[in-house]
Amino acid sequence: MKKSIFTFELNGKEVLGFDTGLASRDFARSKMAQSVLQPGYIIYPDGNTKIWQSGGVTPLGSGSDETVVVWGPLFSGEILAELIKSDNKDEALNALRFWLKARIVLEDKFAGAEDVIFRGSLGALIINKENDLFPLGTVFFPPADLLRRFIGSEIEWAHPNLEGAEEISFCTGAMLYRIFCGAPAFSGASIDEIQQNICEGNFLPPSLALPTLDPEMSKLISKSLEKKAKGVLTKRPAPNEIMEFIGAPSPVSKRVSSWLRILDDNETAKINAEKARYIKRNALTVKTRRFVTRNKIIITTLIVVLIVVAFMVRDAIKNRSGDITKGMSPVEVAVTYYNAFGELDHTVMENCVRGKAGKEDIDLAVNFFVITRVRQAYEIYSDSFIPAQKWLNEGSPATDKVVFGITDLKISGFSMNEENARLTAEYTLWMPNYDDENSVQIIKSNSHKDELDLALVKGAWRIESIKRELQLARDP
Repeated sequence: MKKSIFTFELNGKEVLGFDTGLASRDFARSKMAQSVLQPGYIIYPDGNTKIWQSGGVTPLGSGSDETVVVWGPLFSGEILAELIKSDNKDEALNALRFWLKARIVLEDKFAGAEDVIFRGSLGALIINKENDLFPLGTVFFPPADLLRRFIGSEIEWAHPNLEGAEEISFCTGAMLYRIFCGAPAFSGASIDEIQQNICEGNFLPPSLALPTLDPEMSKLISKSLEKKAKGVLTKRPAPNEIMEFIGAPSPVSKRVSSWLRILDDNETAKINAEKARYIKRNALTVKTRRFVTRNKIIITTLIVVLIVVAFMVRDAIKNRSGDITKGMSPVEVAVTYYNAFGELDHTVMENCVRGKAGKEDIDLAVNFFVITRVRQAYEIYSDSFIPAQKWLNEGSPATDKVVFGITDLKISGFSMNEENARLTAEYTLWMPNYDDENSVQIIKSNSHKDELDLALVKGAWRIESIKRELQLARDP
Protein backbone atom coordinates (compact mmCIF):
# COMPACT_ATOMS: atom_id res chain seq x y z
CA MET A 1 0.00 0.00 0.00
CA LYS A 2 1.35 3.38 -1.01
CA LYS A 3 2.17 5.64 1.93
CA SER A 4 0.88 9.20 2.05
CA ILE A 5 3.72 10.42 4.29
CA PHE A 6 7.21 9.14 3.57
CA THR A 7 10.87 10.12 3.15
CA PHE A 8 12.67 10.13 -0.18
CA GLU A 9 15.79 11.53 -1.81
CA LEU A 10 15.58 14.75 -3.82
CA ASN A 11 18.63 16.37 -5.42
CA GLY A 12 20.93 14.21 -3.32
CA LYS A 13 19.21 15.09 -0.03
CA GLU A 14 16.69 13.17 2.03
CA VAL A 15 13.40 15.05 2.48
CA LEU A 16 9.91 14.46 3.85
CA GLY A 17 7.14 14.03 1.30
CA PHE A 18 3.33 14.20 1.25
CA ASP A 19 1.73 12.39 -1.66
CA THR A 20 -1.24 14.37 -2.96
CA GLY A 21 -2.46 11.47 -5.07
CA LEU A 22 -2.95 13.88 -8.00
CA ALA A 23 -1.35 13.97 -11.41
CA SER A 24 0.40 17.22 -12.36
CA ARG A 25 -2.55 18.52 -14.41
CA ASP A 26 -5.08 17.69 -11.68
CA PHE A 27 -2.85 19.26 -9.04
CA ALA A 28 -2.69 22.52 -11.03
CA ARG A 29 -6.48 22.57 -11.37
CA SER A 30 -7.03 21.89 -7.65
CA LYS A 31 -5.56 25.25 -6.60
CA MET A 32 -3.39 23.45 -4.07
CA ALA A 33 -0.42 25.72 -4.68
CA GLN A 34 -1.57 28.08 -1.91
CA SER A 35 -1.69 25.16 0.56
CA VAL A 36 1.99 24.51 -0.09
CA LEU A 37 2.72 27.81 1.64
CA GLN A 38 0.94 26.76 4.84
CA PRO A 39 3.44 25.88 7.61
CA GLY A 40 3.68 22.86 9.84
CA TYR A 41 4.96 22.89 13.43
CA ILE A 42 7.71 21.00 15.20
CA ILE A 43 7.32 20.93 18.99
CA TYR A 44 10.41 19.99 21.00
CA PRO A 45 10.21 18.23 24.39
CA ASP A 46 11.22 21.46 26.17
CA GLY A 47 8.24 23.29 24.64
CA ASN A 48 10.16 25.23 21.98
CA THR A 49 8.39 25.51 18.64
CA LYS A 50 9.90 25.51 15.15
CA ILE A 51 8.13 26.29 11.88
CA TRP A 52 8.28 23.62 9.18
CA GLN A 53 7.96 25.14 5.71
CA SER A 54 7.45 23.19 2.51
CA GLY A 55 10.23 23.44 -0.09
CA GLY A 56 7.92 22.94 -3.06
CA VAL A 57 6.40 20.14 -5.14
CA THR A 58 7.85 17.46 -7.38
CA PRO A 59 6.37 14.63 -9.49
CA LEU A 60 7.19 11.08 -8.42
CA GLY A 61 6.51 7.81 -10.20
CA SER A 62 6.01 7.28 -13.91
CA GLY A 63 3.20 6.97 -16.41
CA SER A 64 -0.27 6.60 -14.90
CA ASP A 65 1.28 6.15 -11.43
CA GLU A 66 2.93 9.59 -11.44
CA THR A 67 1.64 11.90 -8.69
CA VAL A 68 2.63 15.27 -7.29
CA VAL A 69 4.40 15.18 -3.93
CA VAL A 70 4.71 18.17 -1.61
CA TRP A 71 8.12 18.04 0.05
CA GLY A 72 9.98 19.80 2.81
CA PRO A 73 12.76 19.42 5.40
CA LEU A 74 13.29 15.92 6.72
CA PHE A 75 11.53 14.80 9.90
CA SER A 76 12.42 11.20 10.63
CA GLY A 77 9.64 10.38 13.10
CA GLU A 78 7.07 7.60 13.19
CA ILE A 79 3.39 8.11 12.45
CA LEU A 80 1.49 8.46 15.72
CA ALA A 81 -1.53 6.49 14.48
CA GLU A 82 0.64 3.46 13.73
CA LEU A 83 2.26 3.61 17.17
CA ILE A 84 -1.13 3.85 18.93
CA LYS A 85 -2.41 0.77 17.06
CA SER A 86 0.73 -1.27 17.67
CA ASP A 87 0.92 -4.24 20.04
CA ASN A 88 3.58 -2.46 22.10
CA LYS A 89 1.17 -0.72 24.48
CA ASP A 90 3.83 0.93 26.65
CA GLU A 91 5.45 2.44 23.57
CA ALA A 92 2.02 3.58 22.38
CA LEU A 93 1.24 5.21 25.74
CA ASN A 94 4.56 7.08 25.74
CA ALA A 95 3.88 8.28 22.19
CA LEU A 96 0.49 9.55 23.36
CA ARG A 97 2.16 11.39 26.25
CA PHE A 98 4.54 13.13 23.83
CA TRP A 99 1.67 14.08 21.52
CA LEU A 100 -0.52 15.38 24.37
CA LYS A 101 2.28 17.51 25.75
CA ALA A 102 2.91 18.98 22.30
CA ARG A 103 -0.80 19.63 21.69
CA ILE A 104 -1.02 21.51 24.98
CA VAL A 105 1.92 23.68 23.88
CA LEU A 106 0.25 24.39 20.51
CA GLU A 107 -3.07 25.20 22.16
CA ASP A 108 -1.37 27.67 24.51
CA LYS A 109 0.40 29.37 21.60
CA PHE A 110 -2.42 29.39 19.06
CA ALA A 111 -5.68 29.21 21.06
CA GLY A 112 -8.54 30.41 18.88
CA ALA A 113 -6.52 30.43 15.64
CA GLU A 114 -8.06 28.56 12.73
CA ASP A 115 -6.38 25.83 10.68
CA VAL A 116 -3.18 25.71 12.72
CA ILE A 117 -3.35 21.92 12.71
CA PHE A 118 -5.89 19.34 11.68
CA ARG A 119 -8.32 17.89 14.22
CA GLY A 120 -7.38 14.71 16.02
CA SER A 121 -4.04 12.96 15.79
CA LEU A 122 -4.11 12.93 12.01
CA GLY A 123 -0.68 12.93 10.38
CA ALA A 124 1.33 13.67 13.53
CA LEU A 125 4.87 12.28 13.52
CA ILE A 126 6.81 11.52 16.69
CA ILE A 127 10.48 10.93 17.38
CA ASN A 128 10.00 7.75 19.37
CA LYS A 129 13.64 6.69 19.37
CA GLU A 130 16.84 8.68 19.79
CA ASN A 131 18.39 10.00 16.54
CA ASP A 132 20.92 12.59 15.43
CA LEU A 133 18.40 15.16 14.13
CA PHE A 134 15.82 15.53 16.90
CA PRO A 135 15.59 14.65 20.60
CA LEU A 136 13.28 11.89 21.84
CA GLY A 137 9.69 13.11 22.13
CA THR A 138 9.79 15.76 19.40
CA VAL A 139 6.44 15.98 17.60
CA PHE A 140 5.73 17.22 14.08
CA PHE A 141 2.27 18.50 13.08
CA PRO A 142 2.08 18.75 9.27
CA PRO A 143 0.23 21.58 7.48
CA ALA A 144 -3.50 21.23 8.02
CA ASP A 145 -4.56 21.65 4.39
CA LEU A 146 -2.32 18.83 3.21
CA LEU A 147 -3.91 16.47 5.69
CA ARG A 148 -7.46 17.64 5.11
CA ARG A 149 -7.27 17.25 1.37
CA PHE A 150 -5.12 14.24 0.72
CA ILE A 151 -4.36 12.01 3.68
CA GLY A 152 -6.72 9.30 4.94
CA SER A 153 -8.26 10.43 8.24
CA GLU A 154 -7.82 8.65 11.55
CA ILE A 155 -11.53 9.18 11.82
CA GLU A 156 -11.99 7.26 15.07
CA TRP A 157 -9.97 9.89 16.96
CA ALA A 158 -11.37 13.07 15.42
CA HIS A 159 -14.58 14.76 16.61
CA PRO A 160 -16.00 16.99 13.84
CA ASN A 161 -17.74 19.44 16.19
CA LEU A 162 -15.16 20.08 18.91
CA GLU A 163 -12.31 22.58 19.06
CA GLY A 164 -9.50 23.57 21.37
CA ALA A 165 -9.19 21.86 24.75
CA GLU A 166 -12.43 19.90 24.26
CA GLU A 167 -11.13 18.40 21.01
CA ILE A 168 -7.76 17.54 22.58
CA SER A 169 -9.53 15.83 25.48
CA PHE A 170 -11.74 13.80 23.15
CA CYS A 171 -8.84 12.75 20.94
CA THR A 172 -6.74 11.73 23.94
CA GLY A 173 -9.60 9.69 25.38
CA ALA A 174 -10.12 7.90 22.06
CA MET A 175 -6.42 6.99 21.83
CA LEU A 176 -6.34 5.82 25.45
CA TYR A 177 -9.35 3.63 24.68
CA ARG A 178 -7.54 2.12 21.69
CA ILE A 179 -4.37 1.49 23.70
CA PHE A 180 -6.04 -0.14 26.70
CA CYS A 181 -9.03 -1.86 25.09
CA GLY A 182 -7.27 -2.88 21.88
CA ALA A 183 -10.13 -1.69 19.66
CA PRO A 184 -11.53 1.66 18.50
CA ALA A 185 -14.06 3.31 20.80
CA PHE A 186 -16.19 4.19 17.77
CA SER A 187 -16.70 1.78 14.91
CA GLY A 188 -19.04 1.49 11.95
CA ALA A 189 -19.50 0.18 8.44
CA SER A 190 -18.64 3.57 6.91
CA ILE A 191 -16.99 6.88 7.79
CA ASP A 192 -20.45 8.46 8.05
CA GLU A 193 -21.58 5.84 10.56
CA ILE A 194 -18.40 6.26 12.63
CA GLN A 195 -18.89 10.03 12.66
CA GLN A 196 -22.51 9.58 13.72
CA ASN A 197 -21.46 7.32 16.60
CA ILE A 198 -18.84 9.88 17.63
CA CYS A 199 -21.34 12.75 17.66
CA GLU A 200 -23.91 10.68 19.58
CA GLY A 201 -21.36 9.39 22.09
CA ASN A 202 -22.24 5.82 21.15
CA PHE A 203 -19.45 3.59 22.50
CA LEU A 204 -19.06 0.58 24.77
CA PRO A 205 -17.84 1.90 28.14
CA PRO A 206 -14.20 0.92 28.77
CA SER A 207 -15.25 -0.63 32.09
CA LEU A 208 -17.17 -3.22 30.03
CA ALA A 209 -14.79 -3.41 27.08
CA LEU A 210 -11.90 -4.17 29.47
CA PRO A 211 -13.24 -5.25 32.89
CA THR A 212 -9.74 -5.36 34.39
CA LEU A 213 -9.14 -1.67 33.66
CA ASP A 214 -8.62 0.58 36.67
CA PRO A 215 -11.97 2.33 37.47
CA GLU A 216 -10.37 5.80 37.57
CA MET A 217 -8.79 5.32 34.13
CA SER A 218 -12.09 3.99 32.81
CA LYS A 219 -13.93 7.02 34.21
CA LEU A 220 -11.40 9.44 32.68
CA ILE A 221 -11.73 7.86 29.23
CA SER A 222 -15.53 7.80 29.38
CA LYS A 223 -15.75 11.46 30.43
CA SER A 224 -13.48 12.42 27.52
CA LEU A 225 -15.65 10.61 24.97
CA GLU A 226 -19.25 10.87 26.07
CA LYS A 227 -21.75 13.25 24.57
CA LYS A 228 -22.70 16.05 26.94
CA ALA A 229 -26.45 16.25 27.38
CA LYS A 230 -28.12 19.64 27.02
CA GLY A 231 -28.39 21.34 30.36
CA VAL A 232 -25.67 19.29 32.03
CA LEU A 233 -22.78 21.40 33.29
CA THR A 234 -20.12 18.67 33.47
CA LYS A 235 -17.24 19.06 31.02
CA ARG A 236 -14.60 16.83 29.54
CA PRO A 237 -11.42 16.65 31.62
CA ALA A 238 -8.96 19.37 30.62
CA PRO A 239 -5.81 18.27 28.74
CA ASN A 240 -3.63 19.26 31.70
CA GLU A 241 -5.80 17.12 34.00
CA ILE A 242 -5.32 14.12 31.72
CA MET A 243 -1.58 14.74 31.56
CA GLU A 244 -1.41 14.90 35.34
CA PHE A 245 -3.32 11.61 35.59
CA ILE A 246 -1.35 9.58 33.04
CA GLY A 247 1.95 11.29 33.87
CA ALA A 248 4.25 13.42 31.76
CA PRO A 249 6.62 11.54 29.43
CA SER A 250 9.71 10.34 31.29
CA PRO A 251 11.86 7.20 31.63
CA VAL A 252 9.92 6.26 34.77
CA SER A 253 6.39 6.91 33.47
CA LYS A 254 3.76 4.42 34.60
CA ARG A 255 3.35 1.36 32.41
CA VAL A 256 0.05 0.17 30.97
CA SER A 257 0.03 -2.80 33.35
CA SER A 258 -0.12 -0.46 36.35
CA TRP A 259 -3.73 0.42 35.38
CA LEU A 260 -4.84 -3.20 35.15
CA ARG A 261 -6.24 -5.24 38.03
CA ILE A 262 -7.06 -8.88 38.68
CA LEU A 263 -10.69 -10.01 38.92
CA ASP A 264 -12.01 -13.28 40.28
CA ASP A 265 -14.32 -15.49 38.23
CA ASN A 266 -17.50 -14.19 39.90
CA GLU A 267 -16.63 -10.54 39.16
CA THR A 268 -15.73 -11.41 35.58
CA ALA A 269 -19.01 -13.27 35.07
CA LYS A 270 -21.05 -10.35 36.46
CA ILE A 271 -19.30 -7.80 34.24
CA ASN A 272 -19.69 -9.99 31.15
CA ALA A 273 -23.41 -10.35 31.88
CA GLU A 274 -23.72 -6.57 32.30
CA LYS A 275 -21.80 -6.09 29.03
CA ALA A 276 -24.27 -8.31 27.16
CA ARG A 277 -27.23 -6.43 28.65
CA TYR A 278 -25.66 -3.06 27.81
CA ILE A 279 -24.96 -4.00 24.19
CA LYS A 280 -28.53 -5.24 23.70
CA ARG A 281 -30.12 -2.24 25.43
CA ASN A 282 -27.89 0.31 23.70
CA ALA A 283 -28.47 -1.20 20.26
CA LEU A 284 -32.23 -0.81 20.73
CA THR A 285 -31.87 2.77 22.01
CA VAL A 286 -29.63 3.81 19.10
CA LYS A 287 -31.90 2.13 16.56
CA THR A 288 -34.99 3.82 17.99
CA ARG A 289 -33.35 7.26 18.24
CA ARG A 290 -32.14 7.13 14.64
CA PHE A 291 -35.54 5.96 13.45
CA VAL A 292 -37.12 8.96 15.18
CA THR A 293 -34.52 11.31 13.68
CA ARG A 294 -35.18 10.01 10.17
CA ASN A 295 -38.95 10.34 10.59
CA LYS A 296 -39.26 13.61 12.50
CA ILE A 297 -42.01 15.14 10.37
CA ILE A 298 -44.21 12.04 10.39
CA ILE A 299 -43.77 11.49 14.13
CA THR A 300 -44.42 15.16 14.94
CA THR A 301 -47.65 15.03 12.95
CA LEU A 302 -48.73 11.87 14.74
CA ILE A 303 -47.96 13.38 18.15
CA VAL A 304 -50.07 16.45 17.38
CA VAL A 305 -52.94 14.26 16.18
CA LEU A 306 -52.71 12.03 19.26
CA ILE A 307 -52.72 15.05 21.60
CA VAL A 308 -55.77 16.50 19.87
CA VAL A 309 -57.56 13.15 20.07
CA ALA A 310 -56.54 12.80 23.74
CA PHE A 311 -58.05 16.19 24.56
CA MET A 312 -61.24 15.28 22.71
CA VAL A 313 -61.52 11.99 24.60
CA ARG A 314 -60.73 13.79 27.84
CA ASP A 315 -63.54 16.27 27.28
CA ALA A 316 -65.97 13.46 26.43
CA ILE A 317 -65.05 11.55 29.59
CA LYS A 318 -65.28 14.73 31.64
CA ASN A 319 -68.77 15.44 30.39
CA ARG A 320 -69.95 11.89 31.20
CA SER A 321 -68.14 11.15 34.43
CA GLY A 322 -69.69 13.61 36.84
CA ASP A 323 -67.71 15.83 39.18
CA ILE A 324 -64.64 14.31 40.86
CA THR A 325 -64.90 16.89 43.65
CA LYS A 326 -68.20 15.50 44.95
CA GLY A 327 -67.75 14.50 48.55
CA MET A 328 -64.66 16.64 49.00
CA SER A 329 -64.37 19.51 51.45
CA PRO A 330 -63.20 22.92 50.17
CA VAL A 331 -59.72 22.27 51.61
CA GLU A 332 -59.55 18.88 49.88
CA VAL A 333 -60.55 20.49 46.58
CA ALA A 334 -57.76 23.08 46.92
CA VAL A 335 -55.14 20.44 47.78
CA THR A 336 -56.31 18.27 44.85
CA TYR A 337 -56.01 21.26 42.50
CA TYR A 338 -52.45 22.12 43.51
CA ASN A 339 -51.30 18.50 43.54
CA ALA A 340 -52.68 18.07 40.01
CA PHE A 341 -50.93 21.29 38.94
CA GLY A 342 -47.60 19.90 40.15
CA GLU A 343 -48.18 16.63 38.28
CA LEU A 344 -49.27 18.37 35.02
CA ASP A 345 -52.69 16.70 35.35
CA HIS A 346 -54.71 19.40 33.65
CA THR A 347 -57.83 17.21 33.47
CA VAL A 348 -58.13 17.04 37.27
CA MET A 349 -57.35 20.76 37.52
CA GLU A 350 -60.26 21.55 35.17
CA ASN A 351 -62.59 19.47 37.34
CA CYS A 352 -61.61 21.49 40.41
CA VAL A 353 -62.48 24.91 38.95
CA ARG A 354 -65.46 26.74 37.52
CA GLY A 355 -65.51 29.15 34.59
CA LYS A 356 -62.17 30.81 33.89
CA ALA A 357 -60.71 30.23 37.33
CA GLY A 358 -57.16 28.89 37.13
CA LYS A 359 -57.00 29.29 33.33
CA GLU A 360 -53.36 30.45 33.34
CA ASP A 361 -52.36 27.52 35.57
CA ILE A 362 -54.17 25.01 33.35
CA ASP A 363 -52.64 26.48 30.17
CA LEU A 364 -49.19 26.25 31.76
CA ALA A 365 -49.77 22.62 32.77
CA VAL A 366 -50.98 21.78 29.24
CA ASN A 367 -47.94 23.44 27.65
CA PHE A 368 -45.46 21.53 29.80
CA PHE A 369 -47.45 18.32 29.28
CA VAL A 370 -47.10 18.69 25.50
CA ILE A 371 -43.40 19.62 25.77
CA THR A 372 -42.60 16.53 27.83
CA ARG A 373 -44.48 14.23 25.45
CA VAL A 374 -42.75 15.63 22.37
CA ARG A 375 -39.31 15.39 24.03
CA GLN A 376 -40.08 11.87 25.15
CA ALA A 377 -40.77 10.87 21.55
CA TYR A 378 -37.80 12.70 20.03
CA GLU A 379 -35.13 11.98 22.60
CA ILE A 380 -36.15 8.48 23.71
CA TYR A 381 -36.56 9.54 27.33
CA SER A 382 -38.18 6.94 29.56
CA ASP A 383 -39.48 9.94 31.51
CA SER A 384 -38.74 13.52 30.45
CA PHE A 385 -40.57 15.07 33.45
CA ILE A 386 -39.60 15.03 37.12
CA PRO A 387 -41.81 16.53 39.87
CA ALA A 388 -40.11 19.32 41.78
CA GLN A 389 -40.42 17.58 45.15
CA LYS A 390 -38.76 14.43 43.82
CA TRP A 391 -35.99 16.52 42.26
CA LEU A 392 -35.39 18.31 45.57
CA ASN A 393 -35.38 15.01 47.46
CA GLU A 394 -32.62 13.78 45.11
CA GLY A 395 -30.44 16.78 45.98
CA SER A 396 -31.36 19.15 43.11
CA PRO A 397 -29.00 17.52 40.59
CA ALA A 398 -28.24 18.99 37.16
CA THR A 399 -30.75 17.45 34.77
CA ASP A 400 -32.16 17.83 31.29
CA LYS A 401 -35.60 16.62 32.40
CA VAL A 402 -38.41 19.14 32.80
CA VAL A 403 -38.48 20.08 36.50
CA PHE A 404 -41.91 21.39 37.48
CA GLY A 405 -44.15 21.32 40.50
CA ILE A 406 -45.37 22.70 43.78
CA THR A 407 -43.72 22.24 47.17
CA ASP A 408 -44.35 23.48 50.72
CA LEU A 409 -48.11 23.81 50.25
CA LYS A 410 -49.85 25.34 53.28
CA ILE A 411 -53.58 26.04 53.64
CA SER A 412 -54.76 28.70 56.11
CA GLY A 413 -57.47 31.31 56.76
CA PHE A 414 -60.29 28.86 56.07
CA SER A 415 -63.91 30.03 56.41
CA MET A 416 -67.18 28.78 54.90
CA ASN A 417 -70.97 28.83 54.99
CA GLU A 418 -73.55 26.66 53.25
CA GLU A 419 -72.77 27.94 49.73
CA ASN A 420 -69.35 29.64 49.78
CA ALA A 421 -65.88 29.09 51.21
CA ARG A 422 -62.63 31.01 51.28
CA LEU A 423 -59.06 29.96 52.07
CA THR A 424 -55.42 30.97 51.56
CA ALA A 425 -52.88 28.72 49.85
CA GLU A 426 -49.14 29.40 50.17
CA TYR A 427 -46.60 27.36 48.20
CA THR A 428 -43.43 27.40 46.10
CA LEU A 429 -43.73 26.90 42.33
CA TRP A 430 -40.70 25.41 40.54
CA MET A 431 -40.31 25.59 36.77
CA PRO A 432 -37.49 25.61 34.20
CA ASN A 433 -36.04 28.49 32.24
CA TYR A 434 -33.22 28.17 29.73
CA ASP A 435 -29.92 29.96 29.28
CA ASP A 436 -29.93 29.82 25.47
CA GLU A 437 -26.38 31.11 25.18
CA ASN A 438 -24.97 28.19 27.17
CA SER A 439 -27.78 25.69 26.45
CA VAL A 440 -28.27 25.19 30.17
CA GLN A 441 -31.55 24.62 32.00
CA ILE A 442 -31.97 26.88 35.02
CA ILE A 443 -34.56 25.79 37.59
CA LYS A 444 -36.27 28.82 39.10
CA SER A 445 -38.75 29.03 41.95
CA ASN A 446 -41.12 31.64 43.32
CA SER A 447 -43.19 31.75 46.47
CA HIS A 448 -46.90 32.30 45.86
CA LYS A 449 -49.83 33.28 48.03
CA ASP A 450 -53.28 32.62 46.55
CA GLU A 451 -56.68 33.70 47.87
CA LEU A 452 -59.24 31.10 46.74
CA ASP A 453 -62.99 31.58 46.63
CA LEU A 454 -65.02 28.37 46.29
CA ALA A 455 -68.72 27.78 45.65
CA LEU A 456 -70.96 24.77 46.15
CA VAL A 457 -72.20 23.85 42.65
CA LYS A 458 -74.66 20.96 42.24
CA GLY A 459 -73.46 19.39 45.46
CA ALA A 460 -69.72 19.75 44.75
CA TRP A 461 -67.24 22.42 45.82
CA ARG A 462 -65.50 24.20 42.92
CA ILE A 463 -62.90 26.98 42.84
CA GLU A 464 -64.52 30.13 41.45
CA SER A 465 -61.58 32.54 41.60
CA ILE A 466 -57.87 32.62 42.39
CA LYS A 467 -56.25 35.90 43.39
CA ARG A 468 -52.47 35.47 43.32
CA GLU A 469 -49.74 37.40 45.08
CA LEU A 470 -46.19 36.73 43.86
CA GLN A 471 -43.62 36.83 46.63
CA LEU A 472 -39.82 36.70 46.68
CA ALA A 473 -37.95 34.15 44.56
CA ARG A 474 -35.88 31.50 46.31
CA ASP A 475 -32.99 29.28 45.23
CA PRO A 476 -32.95 25.47 45.24
